[in-house]
Amino acid sequence: AIPERDRAREELRDLRFVVDKSERKLSLFTGDRLLETHDVTVGTTEWPTKSGEWKIHRVDINPEWIPPKEESWTKDETRKAPGDPENPMGRARLQYDALRSIHGTDETDKLGKRASHGSIRIANEAVLPLAEKVLKTGNVWQGSAWFAEMTGNRTREYKIDLEEPVPITVQD
Repeated sequence: AIPERDRAREELRDLRFVVDKSERKLSLFTGDRLLETHDVTVGTTEWPTKSGEWKIHRVDINPEWIPPKEESWTKDETRKAPGDPENPMGRARLQYDALRSIHGTDETDKLGKRASHGSIRIANEAVLPLAEKVLKTGNVWQGSAWFAEMTGNRTREYKIDLEEPVPITVQD
């Protein structure tokens, strides 16, 4: 019998993310096969989303929001706990760089637009299934009950470092 972690990883072999900033779309591939596409919010002209290639190295379920200190737009902002209705991080955050991530949002009216401060926002309904796929591909999956426990407790943050980071390309 193949352990669930190995089976989960095999299902999503060669998973990779491609974010097209001009189209404001996130595409998920396994190898060359397109699995799904989602509308996303990207950074404004003033606060652009950086282009480049990284690896998603951590998944945060119910992330706390800590305002970045070096950003002028956060000077009057305070920390927002997991589950706080004012928390802009949504249900999950896929961390690929110190200040950059894909994270959930309830502001679905801004999807397909340039409206973030550099992060990539995706609907909360889409971010949890993406987090699940990344956890499976990242070789840290511990089963459906484990994932349900984390996503069911909105007031507790879970940070899961991936054993095998997942590639992401952000292009113009």
